[in-house]
Amino acid sequence: VAQGTYKHDAAALGELRDVVAPIVTYLYFGRSDTGHAAEVLDDFADLQVHGTDLVFYERRFKGTAACADNRPRTFPLSTRPEILPIVSAFLAVAPATSGYLWRLPKDARNWNATVIDDMLQRVLLLVGVTPPAGYVYTSHSLRSGAASGAFSIGVDILRICDCGGWAQGSSAVYSY
Repeated sequence: VAQGTYKHDAAALGELRDVVAPIVTYLYFGRSDTGHAAEVLDDFADLQVHGTDLVFYERRFKGTAACADNRPRTFPLSTRPEILPIVSAFLAVAPATSGYLWRLPKDARNWNATVIDDMLQRVLLLVGVTPPAGYVYTSHSLRSGAASGAFSIGVDILRICDCGGWAQGSSAVYSY
């Protein structure tokens, strides 16, 4: 679908959003601030494309990092070039209003963590993916999948903690 179509076709824009939001949520370890709570405040989006990099500007911090100001977290999309066009397409036509990044004008319901789960379920249905018998994929699967995937390819546990928002030395990360 041509980029201009998304501006005039609410269903196409919704489908594009449903694809992009779970991808971005996974890339940033399923953190709520990159998922349902990603924001656009005063025309400054938490998520931006710079060249071939996807940059998330972290606004919320815990502990000693609480004084930080929009700390950027960069994901080099050169490693996954197929993601760049769809993220760029959504960001180019997303409503430029203050509020949640993934929220569209047609979205009238409460905006909470379940919205990413709903998007994930629609995308899985769209691509024909079903979980194994006895399992279910949820938005939290994006968080655990990112942490497990990073660990399986040798990413240092301290880096995983940092990316996922877990405290350094937290035992919580090991449950993923």
